[in-house]
Amino acid sequence: YRRMNRRLVEWKTIPAPMPMVKLSKEENQRDFIISAAEEALLLGSALRDSSAYIWLFIKIGLATGLRHSEIVGANFKNFDPHKRRLRVIVKGGRWRNQPLTRGIVEILEREREMSNDPVGWIFPSKRSESGHVTTITDAFARVVKLSDMDPSVVVPHVMRHTAITRLAETGADIKTIQEFSGHRSLAMVLRYAHPQEQAINAALDRMEGGTVLEHPGAINAGSVGTIHQKVTT
Repeated sequence: YRRMNRRLVEWKTIPAPMPMVKLSKEENQRDFIISAAEEALLLGSALRDSSAYIWLFIKIGLATGLRHSEIVGANFKNFDPHKRRLRVIVKGGRWRNQPLTRGIVEILEREREMSNDPVGWIFPSKRSESGHVTTITDAFARVVKLSDMDPSVVVPHVMRHTAITRLAETGADIKTIQEFSGHRSLAMVLRYAHPQEQAINAALDRMEGGTVLEHPGAINAGSVGTIHQKVTT
C-alpha cells in the first residue's frame, strides 16, 4: 500500500499521498526453534524424499543461518574451505562471507568432488533460467510433514532462527553472533538471539549453586563469617 501510494504520487495519478494505515507493533521475538531431536527427524525424512537436494538444504540451513534464497543461490566458486567461508549474495543485494562449521565444510567438499561442475551452482537446475534451484519450499514442507511437524509453522526461515539461537546459547558475544547472522544492526540480532527456557533454567541453576542459605539472618553470629566466606568463594 505504501509503495503504491508513492508511485501514484510520482506518476501524478493522485495529487497527494493517501492517508497511511497505522500498523500495530509487531511481536518480533522468535518462538519456534528446531530441537536436536526434530533436526534428526527432518534429516531422516529428507533422505527418504524424492528431492536430491533437500537433505543438503536442511544441513546448510541449520548450520549457517542463511536464508532460503541465499542457500539455493550459492555456488562452489565462492566456497573457500581453508578459510571456512562461503561468499553469498544476501538480503539487500550485497555480498558477504558466511562463516561455516567444519562439518559443513566437509560436506561441501564432498559435494564439489561429486559435482559435474566444481565451480558451478551448489543446487543446479536445468529447468531454471538462472541455472540453479530457485525454491525448495515444496520439498521442505513434505519433509516437515513426514516428520510429524506442522509445515505452516516449520518453514525454511525457522532454520535461520534456530542456527542463530543455538550460537547465542554457546555464550558467544553479540558481535560474533552478528558476524554469523549477517545482520547490520545489533537490534536485529537481538530479535533472534533470545534465550530458550532450558538456557534460562540452566543459568538459574548455576546462580543458585552459589547460594548457601536463603535466609542467612537466621544463622547465629558466630557462623556469619564462615557463611560469608563460602558465598564469596
